[in-house]
Amino acid sequence: MQKYAPSYFVDVINNADKPLERLYGIEDFVSKPGDKKLYRVALKIKSDYKWGSGWSDVDTKKIENYKAEVIELFKGLGCRIAPGSAASADTAVFSHDESLYLHPMEFTGVVSFETAKEVFDALNKEHENFEFMNFTARSEVYNWSAAEYITFLNSDFVKPKIKKDLIKLTAENPHPSPSGIAMELNEKYKLPVLCESVLTGLSSSDLTYKFILDMADGTFDKLHAMEIKLLNNNINNGPVM
Repeated sequence: MQKYAPSYFVDVINNADKPLERLYGIEDFVSKPGDKKLYRVALKIKSDYKWGSGWSDVDTKKIENYKAEVIELFKGLGCRIAPGSAASADTAVFSHDESLYLHPMEFTGVVSFETAKEVFDALNKEHENFEFMNFTARSEVYNWSAAEYITFLNSDFVKPKIKKDLIKLTAENPHPSPSGIAMELNEKYKLPVLCESVLTGLSSSDLTYKFILDMADGTFDKLHAMEIKLLNNNINNGPVM
């Protein structure tokens, strides 16, 4: 028996946040021709696993049954299971670009529309050892490599906006910290891109922070040099009467 009507999945996907368009107001800088759209998704489930205590109060046989059912379900979808460690869950790997981390409270990761739909349909039924609760598409993930993402940050669409914010924050702060300013602007400008996938080990947050920090160091040095120059001019020329 299905818990949700099929239209529920489509509605959630259509309402996925699109920070690129919201932040920059552009529509044709999103993906290359032929790219498949990817989404950061979360599929919440209810098992015997409890937040805080984990599996500690659960019978070993129940845990084994749960894990076996989940693995069988995802293998049935044609994916490879990458085993987790003693402290982490398994990962269902669909392709180089697509994977889901199989936490016993929520399956999360980056997948295409088609893969998300397959998983949704497979979970949206009755199961012996867990219950499917809901599906969330948190954002669209842009299919860019790290190099392509840096090119985007360096583009005329983005870099002037970052520079304007850097100058404003540096001038307003009596003791500016390039790293602190970069961290603040990182939250504003970082985007969900494919290089943030768990499979690559790279993070768009790391890339954005480093890019802005390099700009912040240069902005701080330039403003400091201007202050020294003005100070020297006042010393050499005397106060203006």
